[in-house]
Amino acid sequence: RSDTQRSLAENKGQLAEKRTRAKALAEAVNQSKGTIDALKQALDDKRARLKAQQAAAAAMQAAGTDADEDVTDQELFDMLRRLADAKTAYKQAYQDLKNVKSEIEYIQRLVDQCKRKLLMDFDQWYASLSGQAPPEPTTARSRGLPPQGQPQGPEDGLDPGEQFEQLEMARLAAEDPDACAFYQAR
Repeated sequence: RSDTQRSLAENKGQLAEKRTRAKALAEAVNQSKGTIDALKQALDDKRARLKAQQAAAAAMQAAGTDADEDVTDQELFDMLRRLADAKTAYKQAYQDLKNVKSEIEYIQRLVDQCKRKLLMDFDQWYASLSGQAPPEPTTARSRGLPPQGQPQGPEDGLDPGEQFEQLEMARLAAEDPDACAFYQAR
């Protein structure tokens, strides 16, 4: 096995590991967001109940509402603390996800570079056997690889709408190639 083949295999392994890690981080981000949303809703409900209790206590001039306010204030404080903790966890998970995604992009470029190198080596080997001149460097592009120095991933040089559209088209192409033509015609 050549060095390029070993590098390609190693990079593909790292890429698979990073993608698995990114998936786990994305789930953690989504779970944190769900927790934040639930805590915000509970906090809003608690505040509404507190206002209703205070309005009823003020209207009735009932004694003993101070003790209830202290308990409610402590509950409110605990909810606010949990919300702050959940936001901190969300921010950390989101930052980790961004870092892993950038690592994925870098490793994907390395994989593409190894593939191009292997294709060029093969073309040169084949040309030496057949006595023909080696093919032009555009051979990699004709085989479905992005040209070197060009945007490699869906994030390079695209706005968020274009990124989403490109990802959707890639997903559709993988699931049902015939559906791509339908969606492109829309």
